Amino acid sequence: MHKFTVPAAMQSLENHIRRSRLATSMKLKLYNTCILPIFLYGSDCWALSKTDACRIDVLHQWCLRMLLGIKSYQFVWNDDVRRLTKQPKLTAIIQSCRLTLFGHIMRMDDNADAKRILLVPLQRTGEDNQVVPASRG
Repeated sequence: MHKFTVPAAMQSLENHIRRSRLATSMKLKLYNTCILPIFLYGSDCWALSKTDACRIDVLHQWCLRMLLGIKSYQFVWNDDVRRLTKQPKLTAIIQSCRLTLFGHIMRMDDNADAKRILLVPLQRTGEDNQVVPASRG
């Protein structure tokens, strides 16, 4: 994840657009064009924990609130912010990227390495319920 790059890019963008009085729709276009690609690069391959997913959505909300000019002391529901901006949760966008990659892999030739790795049967072993590739014996 690019946890340092996105806030820095967002701060830089905000410093420019705060003074420019751009319409919210234009700010969102800039955000979707300049900021989201930085964050989403490679997201289709990330292994996310619940904590990571929560942090990702918090970052996204922070960016949207900054674009709308909502201050930290103002009480606005996250759902209202997403409704105003017509933006889905960032984790939903990541899920869509993952499903797109999965679709590409499943359409590959059966001998393609990516498809063979994806379709390796797994089994649980031991008391700790560890997952390992099934033996081919």
